[in-house]
Amino acid sequence: MESPSPNRKNRARSIKLTQAVYAAYGAGLATGEWSPMRELLHDDSLLTTFAAQQEILGPDDVIAAFQRVVHDPTYEVFNISISALADEACIVKAHVRYPLEGGGFGEGRKLWLMTYKDGLLFRSSYYDTAAMARAAYVRYGVAIGVNEPIVIRES
Repeated sequence: MESPSPNRKNRARSIKLTQAVYAAYGAGLATGEWSPMRELLHDDSLLTTFAAQQEILGPDDVIAAFQRVVHDPTYEVFNISISALADEACIVKAHVRYPLEGGGFGEGRKLWLMTYKDGLLFRSSYYDTAAMARAAYVRYGVAIGVNEPIVIRES
């Protein structure tokens, strides 16, 4: 694994990629058109989102999760900030209000590590702290230790 890039110019790439993902996400929420968002997801991506109860999903399942919550007034992501770790990794912090599986909603400031491969979103995972997210990136690289989908469904 390559170590995080010390070059600030290269690190700006991960910020631009993340801004593009969030712009496409916002457009999807506003218009219901999710193909621009899907185009920014690596075919082998594994992503977590509060829209899917933090399950680890592939790209098409992530889009389906966003399509389900678009009409849920309890789901909202706002006050987003992005900090670059390297040209292929960044930490995203946002305030999230999300539905709970058993009813009601959760709310709070959340943090994700997002990584990119081939210029596309490859992995995202939730972490309690920025230090934990950085440690996952340093140890595992762009795969951040997320290797397979984990979907929890009631039978």
